[in-house]
Amino acid sequence: MGLSEYERQVLADLERDLGGSADATETLFVDSARPQNIVTPRAWALAVVLVLCGLVALLAAVSIGHLYGVILGVIGFTLALAGVMVPFNARVRLSGARKSANQAPKPDFWTRQERVWDSHHQ
Repeated sequence: MGLSEYERQVLADLERDLGGSADATETLFVDSARPQNIVTPRAWALAVVLVLCGLVALLAAVSIGHLYGVILGVIGFTLALAGVMVPFNARVRLSGARKSANQAPKPDFWTRQERVWDSHHQ
């Protein structure tokens, strides 16, 4: 499906506007030099286990009542809170140094968009 005259004009205007500042615009979408923070599956598993144990302890505290129930409730709340905090504190920094030497670098955003554009218009 071809572009209308208006769409061609808008596209030409966008290309002209972005032509001089491609480097600045590219850094908005992709910053490959900056390491990324990710949460490992082990941290997610620990978080889920802690939250579930905390909820079980809270339910047990409600059913027990009295002084022991209050103590168990505080322990359950602390476990659940710790489980929620684990993903925020257990981040691993990944940088380009961990990639294998024979693996090709991932193309940036604009390169991928140009490839998609070219593949659609061939």
